[in-house]
Amino acid sequence: MTVSEQGLREESEVGESRINWNGVTKIISAGDYTYIYIGAANAHVIPKYSIREGDYHTFVDKAQHWFQSKPLPSP
Repeated sequence: MTVSEQGLREESEVGESRINWNGVTKIISAGDYTYIYIGAANAHVIPKYSIREGDYHTFVDKAQHWFQSKPLPSP
């Protein structure tokens, strides 16, 4: 999985999925894991050891920033 200003991107042998930040409902960090929720009971679990590029805390800080900066839905 990669995160960017546009959202989340996950690739596998069978395809690719993308979720923009408007599809994320919350991000919680606890210990060595970060949970990126895309619904009430559906989350991507990101273990600290799985971060291949850069620093885990930088990853979490960027994800939180992009999530909090997402455009608000129209009333």
